[in-house]
Amino acid sequence: MVEYAFELENGRKIGFKVLFNRVHENSNVPDAYPQWTLLSYKKCLNCPLSEKEHLYCPTAVDIKNVVKEFAEISSINEMNVVVRVNDRTIKKRCDAQTGLNSLLGLLMASSACPILSRLNSLAKFHLPFASFNETLYRTVGDYLIKQYIIKNDGGVPDFELKGLEALYRDLTLLNQCFLERLKEVAKLDSSINVIANLSSLSLIVQFSINERLKAFRELI
Repeated sequence: MVEYAFELENGRKIGFKVLFNRVHENSNVPDAYPQWTLLSYKKCLNCPLSEKEHLYCPTAVDIKNVVKEFAEISSINEMNVVVRVNDRTIKKRCDAQTGLNSLLGLLMASSACPILSRLNSLAKFHLPFASFNETLYRTVGDYLIKQYIIKNDGGVPDFELKGLEALYRDLTLLNQCFLERLKEVAKLDSSINVIANLSSLSLIVQFSINERLKAFRELI
């Protein structure tokens, strides 16, 4: 479990506990969640889920409480953020967008979405407020560990990172579609800016992953 605590300048406090392997008890109950969480509502173009079997988008349900709490908070609002991960406590003074970027990134990566669930292992080793290079290093490292395990199990590993490039293509499209979903519900810009930022990150990695990795040559 990972805990996020936000303290706004007006003294308001908002807290979230992120559990892994989340189960939504009302996942097939009509009107249990807001309309914008329906799978059919601005559904991602590359979503593999069937609307006959899934009433709601699992990722939308996961982030609905965060979107609700921050719907009227501007992305530039300053706040104190405290994150508790296992036996570590991380504190940061930042704007709402930075804090939300870290929390929503974790929620999305640990969701039951068939595309985002490929990031579940990264979520379990969550690094709050990670920089671009930290995220890239962790993502590639995570992928290569999986390939090592596949090789040891007798499978065919992908050390050329072709599968990782394909994943980021999927993430780019997913984030762009999810942004359209959120535009209808976020009254200000915090949640929208976060998804837009995640989409930009996916594009950057997708189109320059090999070039970006060259920068690490001097560090290892």
